[in-house]
Amino acid sequence: MNRKQIIYLSIASLFAVLIIVVALYRQSMLCTTTSVDFISGDAESYIDETEILKIVKKKYPNITKTEVRDIDIQYLEDKIRKLPQVKSAEVYVKLTGELHIQIDQRTPAIRVFPDGAKSFYIDTEGYILPVSELKSARVIVVSGAIPERFDSLGRNIHYDSLQILDDVFRLVGIINQDSFLASLIAQIHVLSNSEFELVPIIGNHLIKFGTISNSERKIRYLKAFYKNVPIDNEWNKIKYINLSFDKQIVCSFTPASQSENP
Repeated sequence: MNRKQIIYLSIASLFAVLIIVVALYRQSMLCTTTSVDFISGDAESYIDETEILKIVKKKYPNITKTEVRDIDIQYLEDKIRKLPQVKSAEVYVKLTGELHIQIDQRTPAIRVFPDGAKSFYIDTEGYILPVSELKSARVIVVSGAIPERFDSLGRNIHYDSLQILDDVFRLVGIINQDSFLASLIAQIHVLSNSEFELVPIIGNHLIKFGTISNSERKIRYLKAFYKNVPIDNEWNKIKYINLSFDKQIVCSFTPASQSENP
């Protein structure tokens, strides 16, 4: 070996020794603190940091007196990922000895109010979430005859296994993909026959949407009605906009006496 090769080999060996020494030192060092970082695109937090820290504390009551090598990273990740609000989680120890937990949250898309039961969210990927005690998400509200109850759903349940919620999720997806409809529709009400009524933010009327079938055609007719039919301050006199008929929209108006004295 020439001199240059010997120097390179010596430097590489030195680095290897340093890496081993640092790794051994880190394994024997005590955990200094625990931090939680939420990285989801939604700046709002729908899960409390204390709920994450409780998982750590339950496993390691005195985490700052625990050596890094004794921390079961995989166990903590698995427990945190089981929380319904968590989409993904990564746990690791920094060079400073800090136990860092990185959380990607699920984002609520629908809030469901079943008749006579606790409300819950459905996230953008269709998973069921409990209502957060931190804040209320500004999303489309769905109410009415929904047989499913969050109390008995357990964890990591997807909407497509829950009957009527499949149609609800599809309808909300159609509405949210259209900027006009997304700004118009505030609520969806599910009737006992599994048909839908939409509640717009203007006027006092309801939109009889019917079932999910032919939804694209119904949406197209509804948008055309709102954009092209001149009603001139008559919105409060409309009782129903009915989309159940083929190739036509039928409106029901409140009698004049009732519209003037609601």
